[in-house]
Amino acid sequence: MLKIALLYGSTEGQTKKISEKIRESLIEKGHKADLFNLKSDQKQIKLNGYDGAIIGSSVHIGRHQKYVLKYIKKNIELLSRIPTAFFSVNLTAYEDKAESQEKVKGFINDFLSKTNLDPVITTAFPGALKFSQYGFIKRKFMKKITSDVLKKEFGEKSSDINMDLELNKDIEFTDWGEVENFTEI
Repeated sequence: MLKIALLYGSTEGQTKKISEKIRESLIEKGHKADLFNLKSDQKQIKLNGYDGAIIGSSVHIGRHQKYVLKYIKKNIELLSRIPTAFFSVNLTAYEDKAESQEKVKGFINDFLSKTNLDPVITTAFPGALKFSQYGFIKRKFMKKITSDVLKKEFGEKSSDINMDLELNKDIEFTDWGEVENFTEI
């Protein structure tokens, strides 16, 4: 049985949801997993005594959360003593195009170079569009910048997409099977 620290930063809740699924999966496999929100729980985290750490952060406007970067930099010495894994959550990870996948690698490499984290494994999970949390302007902006992702998900059903947006429905792109596979340690 391993004792794993799950450290995450989440802006709209999808990275938290993914972290909770990872925790649940690790517990089902017989491990102990403690979940920490790096925005609110930093003072409670004591990395000594953990066999490993999994760090998750979401990308917004091309960057991971500053508070996650800051925490990792501050605790890199302790994190360097145990195996770590890192996952990034972003909508670009949903796109199959080579250009998009290079962009995702760039997000991850940028995070790793800024923090000096050297994880055993890295991955990216597609996130979600949380339209129910967006105001009118952000909803329209997100619709515009994610039109390729939405077309891939819904094909040419643009009227369905527009209806979902008007009804403030969230659209989740996370592949939960991929999340489950990530916990095979």
